[in-house]
Amino acid sequence: MKAQKEMFFMHIPEPLIVQRAVLESSRETIRFMQQYEQIKGIRIVKAKKILELKRQLKDIGKMMQELKARMPEVTVSKPHHHARPSQPEEVHQQHQRESRQKKDVPRKLSELERLEAELGEVERKLGKLR
Repeated sequence: MKAQKEMFFMHIPEPLIVQRAVLESSRETIRFMQQYEQIKGIRIVKAKKILELKRQLKDIGKMMQELKARMPEVTVSKPHHHARPSQPEEVHQQHQRESRQKKDVPRKLSELERLEAELGEVERKLGKLR
């Protein structure tokens, strides 16, 4: 008979309060995990953008070398600085480009979707307790 483990039970004075506290902490943990998954996604996008930028810089460097090789040698005098009037159209176009880039958010990760579903389940249970 000693092969079986003895089970001990402990009385919890107010089980609903304890259950609510556990569910609320689970909800917070899931939210932190969701934020972490979002950060991981942002890091992946950032790494891809950095690699793309490096490739583009390398291409620009090669093009500059080709251009310098093809251009004749010329002595250049010191340029005169003229004040350029601000062009609101260029600023507007730049803002449009930035807003388009912000809209290109990658699709949510499956891990994130799973966490959202789990969070919904925890909140549903928590709502039943109240």
